Amino acid sequence: FFFQAEDGIRDKLVTGVQTCAFPISIAHWNRDSSGPGLLLSAYGDVFLGHNDAPLLRLSGPEGTEREVVRQFVAFRNVLSPIGLEPAEVSLSPRYAWQIKLSNGVLLNIGRDLEKDPVVARLERFARIYPHTVARMSRRPSYVDLRYSNGFALRAPEGDNAEPKRAEKTRGNA
Repeated sequence: FFFQAEDGIRDKLVTGVQTCAFPISIAHWNRDSSGPGLLLSAYGDVFLGHNDAPLLRLSGPEGTEREVVRQFVAFRNVLSPIGLEPAEVSLSPRYAWQIKLSNGVLLNIGRDLEKDPVVARLERFARIYPHTVARMSRRPSYVDLRYSNGFALRAPEGDNAEPKRAEKTRGNA
């Protein structure tokens, strides 16, 4: 008999006295290949294991596991209202953030600065995304959010990257 505990541990009741507890994996940690590897719990605890379920990929320098999980949650909360979902979140050795979205677009957010936090940059992008990037005829491959007053993007070669134009309809006036 299995149950979900509030502290993120799944327990299996073996007898009336014994229990066996193990963490629930939410992501692969610092992993590029399949097979057994490091997994990450919702609390940022790293453990060795194997999970064939489609998990997101989180990565960062040793000791940053909890910060990466915390930022993933913040990034997901900003992106989900505009229909975007992080598939990978990485923190570089220089402490710069990148997000690979489930649609393949790579967001380069850069370092978390006191005067321009990474979440604030992502919120700016999310506010203007529906009016700009979402209207492009082809999805960009890369968006650079390291600017304090906007962003830059790279569209696939051969794409004119112009916004879709709304078709005019004639009314019966």
